[in-house]
This record gives sequence, structure tokens and C-alpha cells, in this order.
Amino acid sequence: MEGWAPRYLFDRDIGPGMAQLEPLRLVRGSSVALHALEESGLPVGGAEVRAESYPPLAEDGTGQVAARAVTSEDGFAQLVGLDGEYYSLIVESEGRPPTRIEGLRLAPDAETRLADVVLSEFAEVRVFISPQAPSTGRWRVALQRLDQGAAPLMAEANPSGVATLRLATGSYLLDLQTPDGDVLHSETRQVAGAETVAIDLDFVEVRGQVRLDGDGVQARVALSRGAGDRVPFVTNEDGEFGGQMPRPKGDSIAAAVETAGGLRRMFMVKAPVDDDVLSLRLNLGDRAVRGVVLDGSTLEPLPGASVRIDRADEVGGNGDDDLEMFVSLPVASDQEGRFAFDGLEEGRYRLWAWLDGFTEEKAEVPSSPLEGWVVDDVRTVRLRLQSTDPLDVLLTRGGSPLPAAMVEVVARSRSGAVGAGFGATDGSGRTRVFVPRDGVGPASVVVEASPDLLWSGCMPLPSPGEPILRLDLMNEPIGTVVLRNTAGGAAEGFSDPVLVTPHGGVLSLSDLIGWSSRAGGADADLWAGDWIDRIELPGLSAGRYRVVQSAAVDFGLYADACAGALNASAGDGKVLVPGGRVEFEVDLGFGADQPVLMFPPDL
Repeated sequence: MEGWAPRYLFDRDIGPGMAQLEPLRLVRGSSVALHALEESGLPVGGAEVRAESYPPLAEDGTGQVAARAVTSEDGFAQLVGLDGEYYSLIVESEGRPPTRIEGLRLAPDAETRLADVVLSEFAEVRVFISPQAPSTGRWRVALQRLDQGAAPLMAEANPSGVATLRLATGSYLLDLQTPDGDVLHSETRQVAGAETVAIDLDFVEVRGQVRLDGDGVQARVALSRGAGDRVPFVTNEDGEFGGQMPRPKGDSIAAAVETAGGLRRMFMVKAPVDDDVLSLRLNLGDRAVRGVVLDGSTLEPLPGASVRIDRADEVGGNGDDDLEMFVSLPVASDQEGRFAFDGLEEGRYRLWAWLDGFTEEKAEVPSSPLEGWVVDDVRTVRLRLQSTDPLDVLLTRGGSPLPAAMVEVVARSRSGAVGAGFGATDGSGRTRVFVPRDGVGPASVVVEASPDLLWSGCMPLPSPGEPILRLDLMNEPIGTVVLRNTAGGAAEGFSDPVLVTPHGGVLSLSDLIGWSSRAGGADADLWAGDWIDRIELPGLSAGRYRVVQSAAVDFGLYADACAGALNASAGDGKVLVPGGRVEFEVDLGFGADQPVLMFPPDL
């Protein structure tokens, strides 16, 4: 009946004569039906099927359960009494990993029939660790599924140095941890089936010292040789520290330092290993850059603004054999809008600050001697961010609302300041962002809708008097762009390719890496050995793409692209036809000699 969910009767043996069937209870509203099958094609009975609200509201990625059902012996299940909205459908069967179907939109007041849902088997992964830990206790292995927000799966190595985990297939971040939780090795792996992973740590001796103004100083130190791993040390009164860590992958390591007096500094240290000994000196400067972030209209402090610093003059060390390179890390302004970068060498530095709902602000300042906070001090730089205007956005795809899509809008004001706004669309495809509305030229828009859509383009913004920016992404056949690494292990540092899209927008390397990892195991081979080997981007619309190089690291990159700063001569284009695949060979060198830098939050 129209407006009612259909009901099904299976395997009823009807012989000659009259047969009395059980009463059928019909339910109004939307419904969804499926068959759960093994990989061999046999039905899976007794599996739990549930529909959860989408997008999920809980931090662990779960939503409110709207309906439940259990599959029959034939693997059939039907959920009834639902609204014609978006849901996550989860199918769980004992002895198998759960299968998730995200962002399923049900037909209003009608049945939605799914194709057969195949439930995969667990893959057994054995992690072999060699050599044994040079400390007490056993290793732990943690594997975090990259396309899901669930907690990582953990296993402790047995006395033979082997940890065993049962996993669903997909892309994972593998962390090797000490009993205290320190990450000594980190890598991304694609789990396609049962395998044994051998990790050779190859420990080396560490001998180091932290110095402030030529003297040793007490501090805590964390050393990193790759993406996310860290080995902690504590210095003595003379600033000396030592111990063991896995051998660096190149001749550079990252070092995070925090002194007993609260000075924090990150270094990229050239420290080759000599006779299995890693020797390094970490020299803290006695200069600082301090400032305050203010609302440019009210002059009230802005807490939570991101502030970044770089050397504005020559880049290099501190005069001590060019041992240490300055490394820029963002900090957040405190409740009074204040920020500080301490432990610096004398010189000129470039600052920029940004906050959602405000324009980006830049300044160039000299370092000053360390001293207490004096807001009126002329050496305290004031970064005044101008508030932006609300912009309502409506996203549709093929005329239907596009929910749970991440939207980034970047625009430049008439004064030249850049503002970036971020939002996630609701079930009706609507969100609100804050960007400059008085700008000249189009704004950059980036849309990410997992698992099959990544779009970027340049759009003219409506005037402040107009209510909404409408963007309809055609429900067209889509293809795949592959960026293939040509630099390999010989890459010098970190190159920043930018993908120019057919609609005039750009996708930076950080956009591409984030999308690839969240796209989840779908042919996303992020790492091979110690460097990025390939980034595969499914779900891109057809058209001409180009790859260019850009040194820009702020939001000005997007605004410049829409203003025409990235012109056609910057690179050759390749045409992606609907459903096709194109490949670009570019330098994605994220080499073994350039570890990823992060300041340990618990240092």
C-alpha cells in the first residue's frame, strides 16, 4: 500500500486447499531491506542490523539508534518505521567485523532495497618486533582505522615479541608503543588479508644536551624520527640526557624541548649516527616574540586564535655549525588573547594569525629579550583580526540535499585580508560560515562529502543583502586522479604540490592527504617504505586538472587561485573523462630524512 512499508513472507509451504497465514502488520513511513551474505555468497542468518542517525553526533562516531532487526536464515532483514532521512546502516555478525553503510538516504514513505551486503571475514595480523625492548615491560601495538573514528585496537606483544590482532580490511595507522605509552614507531599500512608485519627497531645510543645562553638547563625532551613517534628524555642539572631510541631514517630528527622555566621550542636537528651513537646539542635562544590577538572592531581579546611564526630573515641555524634549524609551529592564544614564542635566536620573524569567523592578519617583528608580559610594551605585537559576515550555504547534489558535507569557503576582502569559514551541512544540506562579503572576485569553495566526493571551485559570493550561496554538484559519473611520487627516498625536504581543479579551485597537499586517509582503504595507498608513494583520489568530477608547485602555506593560496595567480602556464593539464583515471608524476617527497613535526601534548 502506498505510504506503508511492504512486508515479506519467505519459504511458506503451501499445499493443496486453504492455508491460513499469520496476520501481517503494516507500518507507515520509510523502510529499508537487505540480504546479508558471506564472501562465498551464502546467506548470513542471525546478524544484527541497525539504523543510526547520520551524521553521528557522538564523539565515538555512533548515532542514535532509530530501528533494529535480525537477519533471517536467508540473510534477509527489514527495518521499518523510519523517516525519509539519512542514516548509517550497521550490520554485525558474531566472528566478523561490522559492516557500515554511511549516509544512506531513504526514499520518503517507500521501501529502499539495497544490493546484497557482503560481510567480510577478519584478517589476522601478526606484528613481529625485533629486537626486544631495552627496558622492562612488553611492547604494545595499536592500530587505528583511518576512515573511522572508533578507538584503536590494541594488543600486547608476547615474550617472543609478537602481537596478534584480528582486523577488518582497510587502511590503518600502526603505532608501536612502550608500556608507558610512548610511540617508538609509527606507519600507515593497508590491511588486505592475513599477514605478518616485521618491525626492526635497530636501537642506537643517544647522547645530548640542552643549553640556554651557553649553559646547560633542566628540561624535558622528546625526539621523533618519523610521523608521530616520540621518545622522551629528561635532562640532569647540566642539561645532559641520554638513553636509546630507534635508528633515525635519515640524518635529521625532530626534537621538542620544554625547560623547567616553561620555554618551549621545536628543532629540526641534523644529527647523523656515528658508530651507533646519536650525538646532538639543542641550543635555546634567549629571545622571544610575544603578542596579543584582538578583535579589530572592539579591541577585545580573541582566545583560541591560531598563531604561526617563521623566520623573516635568513633561514638557518644559530651560528653553531648550522646545527639547528628554526621550525615553525602554531600556538593558540589564551583567554586574554596572548601568545608567546620563546627560546628564539635574535632576528626578524613573520607572524600570522587566523580564527574562524575573522580575517587572517600578518605582521613582521624583531625578537626581543625574554621578559614578563607587558601588554603596552612596544615590543608586544598586536594582531587585529576583522570579523567577517555570516554566509548561509545550501549544498545539493543532482538536486537532492547533500548532508554531512564539510564546507570550506575562503574569500579576500577589499583590504586584502583573507578570511576562511568552515561548516558541516545538516540533513537539509545547509550550513553557515563566516567570510568577508565585500571582496572583489570569486571565493574559493572546497567540499568534502565522504566517501565519494571531493570538489573545489571558485564561486561568486552573494552580496551581504542576499541570503544564501547555492551550489549544486552534478550527480555525474566521476573518476580518479592519481598523484604518483617521482622523488622517492632521494627527496630533499617536503614539496607542496597543488591540484588545480576544472572549476578553478585548488586542493593543497594537506587536503589531498586528509581526503585519502579518510576515504578509507578504497585504494588509498598512502605510504610505501618511509615516504609517500601515491595518493589516489576517487570521486573527482570529470574535466581538466593541473598540478603546480606553490610555497604558500596560508589561506591566501586559495584566494590567489581564484584571482588567477595560479595561471595555466604553471603546469600541464590532463583530462579526466567520466569514470576514467588520470595519473600525474610529481614530487611527493616526504622523505625518511624529514620527519613529521609535532609537539607532544604531554611533554
